[in-house]
Amino acid sequence: MDAVAFEKLNRKVSILDIDISDQEVVLRADLDVPLTPFVHFKPIEEEFKELIEQLQEEATQDATKQKKVKKTKKQLEDEAEQMARYEQAKKMRSEPWKTRQILDHKLLKRTEVSLKYLQEKLAKRIIVLSSLGEMCGRTEL
Repeated sequence: MDAVAFEKLNRKVSILDIDISDQEVVLRADLDVPLTPFVHFKPIEEEFKELIEQLQEEATQDATKQKKVKKTKKQLEDEAEQMARYEQAKKMRSEPWKTRQILDHKLLKRTEVSLKYLQEKLAKRIIVLSSLGEMCGRTEL
């Protein structure tokens, strides 16, 4: 970039002053939004103790080749539901940040306006750089 183009670019005041059609745009967005507090989960072994014991018991029955106890349709449905909850709990514990919710959407809505403007002006590619979460780990009251 030569000095004239650099000076021309530095005189720009806002995104409205720049011709962005067919350009790649890097947008630095402030998304330090307040989130719900992080909730610590109790250990999965404690929460699903009965299910884990039941699975271990079935595994020992298979290993010792004991006769399996027939289960009713209701028992099988309950087991399937419990296994689904167990899998969901494992996933939540592996990705705890996904359990937090955004409390204030103002900054996101402001950024949305800029992104829509860039799309309307046919930017070739839009790259958004930001961090998500509270500033310094605290929410404003």
